[in-house]
Amino acid sequence: LGKCLRAIGIHPMDTRDEHGHDRFHFLSPDMLSSFDPEEHRNSRAMRLPLHPVKPFLDCCSTHSISFHYLSAWDQYAIDALLYKC
Repeated sequence: LGKCLRAIGIHPMDTRDEHGHDRFHFLSPDMLSSFDPEEHRNSRAMRLPLHPVKPFLDCCSTHSISFHYLSAWDQYAIDALLYKC
């Protein structure tokens, strides 16, 4: 996808917030809560991000935009926690 976007003049940019916390997440919140970057340093997941993955409590922006691997129930729960409480 990145190569295709670059071919039409769209280049990647840093999407982290002003504190360096990620807004786009390649894992779900529950996976991030137990994710140890040091334990996975040689995995494909750790080679994908442009910036080092931080431990859970320091990883996520309060303005997060997306998480991967969310079930429908997780999506409803996150929506309720963020917007209806």
